[in-house]
Amino acid sequence: MKMQRVKDVVMGAMVATLLIGAAPSAFAKVADAVISVNYNNIKVLVGEKELKTDKEPFTYEGTTYLPVRAVAEAVGKEVKWDSVAKTVTLTNTDEGLQKEETKEVVKEPSTTTKAPEDNSTVRINKEIIDENGVKIRCIDMVKKNGNSDDSYVLNFKLKNTTSMNYGVGLNKIYVNDKLLEPFYYTNLVPTAEVTDDLRIYQKDLDSVGITKIKEVRISFYVYNSDDYSESFETKEATIKFTK
Repeated sequence: MKMQRVKDVVMGAMVATLLIGAAPSAFAKVADAVISVNYNNIKVLVGEKELKTDKEPFTYEGTTYLPVRAVAEAVGKEVKWDSVAKTVTLTNTDEGLQKEETKEVVKEPSTTTKAPEDNSTVRINKEIIDENGVKIRCIDMVKKNGNSDDSYVLNFKLKNTTSMNYGVGLNKIYVNDKLLEPFYYTNLVPTAEVTDDLRIYQKDLDSVGITKIKEVRISFYVYNSDDYSESFETKEATIKFTK
């Protein structure tokens, strides 16, 4: 099958949600049914980066279906699941930001290290998140230069000490107090430990007037990817860089 971009198939993902009960009355039928679907190694791109989902996309009767939470959050939507009403609600993340302005932000203790130079690595090795059985350790930051994709790469080690399947995504990241929107998502199966990275492109830093990283504040969202019955936002962790 031809590679599909998010804009081409996001409606299919929403229709898939309607079929499981989050629907107007025309789709409100609740029943078990056996259907034949096609798995064609469908790939989803957000910008130029492939979106990895915990459930494989498929096609059914000419429509492509994707996991609604993974796709919606990748394009900037907040997803809420009401298990009683069987309803999925998608809202703009801006609305969530407005509500959070009145809440006190609980911050983790900060860590300070030297900022990386061109094509070098700075060791951080700091556990920045430890909540509800999910641990995230920032291993290091790498500054990569010499091509059109100059960037800073934060490398993480993530550990799931629970018996649940979790999806972990970027909630917010501020660099020198500027809110950026890089994409980050990974899956954590029960008792697993994985390594992954978050890339901050220099062109995005340039767009907000940042020439050198002095501070990174970061938080994640975590949800039960089996049935979306549990989700939480982590505390905000701070990494400071000296000259």
